[in-house]
Amino acid sequence: MIVIVEGPDGVGKSTLIRHIRKDFFDGKVDIFKFSDTSDVSFSNYKEKLEADLGNIIMDRFNLSEDVYSTVYQRYPKNSLLDHLKTFSLIENLDAIYIILYSSNLDLLWERCHQRGDTEKVYNNLLDLNDYYYQIGKELRKLYPRNIKLIDVATTANIFEDVEKILKEVQDEQNKSNKD
Repeated sequence: MIVIVEGPDGVGKSTLIRHIRKDFFDGKVDIFKFSDTSDVSFSNYKEKLEADLGNIIMDRFNLSEDVYSTVYQRYPKNSLLDHLKTFSLIENLDAIYIILYSSNLDLLWERCHQRGDTEKVYNNLLDLNDYYYQIGKELRKLYPRNIKLIDVATTANIFEDVEKILKEVQDEQNKSNKD
C-alpha cells in the first residue's frame, strides 16, 4: 500500500505518519521524505512508486513542490504534464493521497510557534494552507478514490479517520488480489 501525506507546516503530517507507521502497519513500512531529495522529477517519482517495496508512506510529494514554489515565488521543478503523469500513476497504483489542511489558522499558528518555525514559514502559513486546500479540492474532483482532503480542525480523531480509510483500501486490495 502506498500512502502519501501532504499539507502545510504545523498541520500534523509527521505525527500522523508516526501513528500510521506504528498502529496501522506495525512498524513494517518504508518512509520516504521527498523534501530530502533534490531530484523531484517524474522519473524519480515513478521509480519510487513502482518499486516493489511493500508498504510505503511518503512524507510530502510532488504537490508540495508546486505549493511551495507558488507561495515562495520560485520556479517550479515540475511541469503540469509531470503532475498529470504523477497523478495518473497514483491512480493506477491505487495509492492514497492524504492532503491535510486546517480551517482554524490559529491551530496552525500555535503548532508552528511551539515548533519554533521560522518567521518566513509563519508569515506564509495562510497562503500555504489555502493553496493545499484549493488544489486538494480540485484534485479530489479528478481522483475521488485516491485524494482524501482532511480538515484537521474539524476532524474529531484524525488517526481513526485515516485508519478507517486505509483499512477500506486494504480490504479492497485484498479482495481484488483474491479474485
